[in-house]
Formats: sequence, C-alpha cells, structure tokens
Amino acid sequence: MEAKETSSLAVLRGIALGTFDDKLEEITTAAVHRRRELQRQRSVVAMVEFQVGDKVKLRNLRPKHVNGKVVEIVAKRQTKLTVKYVNREDGIDRFGMLPFNVPAGCVEAI
Repeated sequence: MEAKETSSLAVLRGIALGTFDDKLEEITTAAVHRRRELQRQRSVVAMVEFQVGDKVKLRNLRPKHVNGKVVEIVAKRQTKLTVKYVNREDGIDRFGMLPFNVPAGCVEAI
C-alpha cells in the first residue's frame, strides 16, 4: 500500500509541476473512463445487494443536501432505484415524500 501511495503522490506531484502537460488530455480521459467504470461496478453491486424495502443512504448526488439522507427502496428499475425519504423532515425538497429515482450506484448500506 505504501508503494502505491508513493507512486500516486509522485504522479499527482508531476501533474501539478507540469511534468505531464503534454499528456493531460489522455490523463483526463483515462480518469473519466475509470470513474465511469467504478460507478458502473457500484451500480451492479447495489442492484444485487439491495432489495425493495431496504433502507439505504444517498451519496454522490446533486443537489448536495440530499447526500447522507436515509431513504427506503420502493422499486428497482434496470439501473436505477426508486426511493422515498424515510424521515418526513428530509422530504422538504422538490420531491417531498414522493418516490424518486436515483442511480443504483449512488446508495450505500446503513
């Protein structure tokens, strides 16, 4: 783990210092693709791991104030979960206490 951290820090330091300026586009593209793949993997796991009726916590969503809120899964779609707030005071945004859809990768177990 220590070697990996040192290597990561060296790459980040190199980017900050301009060592990789000629490769920034490729680095950005690779990072975006990796992030999408991780999100896809989290979605697959969530669709298998969580069932209707489970309570989960929202994460990585916008608007940011919904992150950390506890919701109950009321339905499962292909890649999304239909959820509703568990606590009435959480339902003060545009959805109120109505069910709404979120990407499956944007929930975590509580």
